[in-house]
Amino acid sequence: PAQLAQVPNRTALRGELMRDAEGALDVLSREAGGDDALALEIANAWLAIGLARGPFSAQGSEGDPAAAASYVRKAIDLYSDLARRRPHDAAVRRGQLEALSTWLHLQYRFGDIKAGKEAGRRLEAAIAALPTDLRGKVHANWYLSTGYLELGSILWNNGQLSEALDLHRKALATLQRAAPAEWTQDPERLAQWSHLQRELAISSWMYQGPNPEAETAARQAVDVLAGCSAPVCRMRRAESGGTLGEIEWGAGKHEQGIARLRQSVSDFEALSREDPANAVYTYGGEIGRASCRERV
Repeated sequence: PAQLAQVPNRTALRGELMRDAEGALDVLSREAGGDDALALEIANAWLAIGLARGPFSAQGSEGDPAAAASYVRKAIDLYSDLARRRPHDAAVRRGQLEALSTWLHLQYRFGDIKAGKEAGRRLEAAIAALPTDLRGKVHANWYLSTGYLELGSILWNNGQLSEALDLHRKALATLQRAAPAEWTQDPERLAQWSHLQRELAISSWMYQGPNPEAETAARQAVDVLAGCSAPVCRMRRAESGGTLGEIEWGAGKHEQGIARLRQSVSDFEALSREDPANAVYTYGGEIGRASCRERV
């Protein structure tokens, strides 16, 4: 996936490559036996396919969480077996946390509150069970923050706005406590930081109306990505710019707000031209255009 990040139409190409690999992975899974190194590679591959299928990812999402679920479950099962045999293996435990947090995100996409809460508990339990010397190596607080973020979004969709806001504040505080300086040079980390700020802005705005916390968080979600040109950063900047525009509009700053919304649409359209099969870009552009129509 990393090599495809800058390739035009990368989502469709990645999908073709993944489909070609599935048969081979099935065969390898049956033959892995006691080969833990091979089992880890297979788990990584199943997770990569799941990520390409459904979660909301600028790296390339086909927008089909139902199709992603079976692959993510296979990855979780393999990582969990490996974690029991190799509890101090950082690559195994990091993969396990990535798979569990992806599963939690899928429950958000499904709108399944009960399964989402269970997925959140399972992720927290996996983090709590980590050997102390591994917590920093696998960026445990990163995944804990992601868990709070996703569970907050699930509750928000269920109308539990106060609880969602508390969790989104907790998610941001957890990440801020854990962020090493080198994350400022990592596009994925910057994009997640922006995502957290944006979700906090939305929760605060929806619960309390236009307010300084919401506008500040939305502005920081845009500003944290300054200077990052990776697709994941450009997507989050377009997304956060649209949110900031809506909040500014709601606060009475109409010209400023509509200008930001139009820029967000333009940014998503540029991304879509590069990668037409990426459902994330298409959806973002549609939401932005709808917001503009409502306000003009």
